[in-house]
Amino acid sequence: MENFEARAHLANGQIHDTSLAATKIRFMSNDYIVTVGRDITQQKRQQKDLENSIVAAELANRSKTDFLTNMSHELRTPLNAIIGFSSLISEQVHGEITAPKYIEYADDIQDAGRHLLHIVNDLLDMSRIEAGKIDIYLEAFDILETYEQIERLLRERIIEGGLKTTIHPPSQPLLVWADISRTKQIMINLLSNAIKFTPKGGEIHVFAKAKDDGSIAFSIKDTGIGMTEDEIVTALSPFGQSDTSYTRHHDGIGLGIPIVENLTTLQNGTFSIRSKPGEGTTVTITLPQAS
Repeated sequence: MENFEARAHLANGQIHDTSLAATKIRFMSNDYIVTVGRDITQQKRQQKDLENSIVAAELANRSKTDFLTNMSHELRTPLNAIIGFSSLISEQVHGEITAPKYIEYADDIQDAGRHLLHIVNDLLDMSRIEAGKIDIYLEAFDILETYEQIERLLRERIIEGGLKTTIHPPSQPLLVWADISRTKQIMINLLSNAIKFTPKGGEIHVFAKAKDDGSIAFSIKDTGIGMTEDEIVTALSPFGQSDTSYTRHHDGIGLGIPIVENLTTLQNGTFSIRSKPGEGTTVTITLPQAS
């Protein structure tokens, strides 16, 4: 059987796309060619519309990514200036400020600038991930040593939150084969969330262990407000944020967890989250173990 497509020109001037199937049969010692035609004009039109829609969606996505990237770069320069100059004012580098209120205002400006810069960086990271422009450089490093560096970086926020942190070390160093800068970014996002959503007096526990499949599991467990199953789904969606009264008091655009999940996947790892309201949240990433 032979199958082919052709364009049929009708007597009324219309042109139809046609699918033709021809086969050879033998009847009463004679050979015949039987041809069956099917009008596929509507099918072709739908296929073309679908192709045009895909092209338009890809173009819109590229435009969005380019816009976010350009916007992020344009915002970072003035934000760094705002943060830097407000820091100089707060520290009274060029002379004493007699009105304490002005120092308080400078601190507020600096905090707001840092928060906005964090949002801009998240937007830039997400646009790079969507565009496939995140570079990953693999190397061997101790995952708990790396976490300890991040905890020291966020120590002031932990103290301000009145939280207790505990690291549960394994019996031997655990070396992962991953990108150290991206892993630090993952840890900053996870620890920041644990701090943000754990009330004063709560605890944060950190675990790491080698798994039988040749990977290293790293977990951050908090005793915070926790989430329902629906809220977990929301948290995993870009720009999603669980809508409890407690979480809405905290700024953010809901990119922290999606960025963690994407960066983990890019490093050949896995991501999981377990949580219950009132019982806290445990987020676990696994990364390949260095051989």
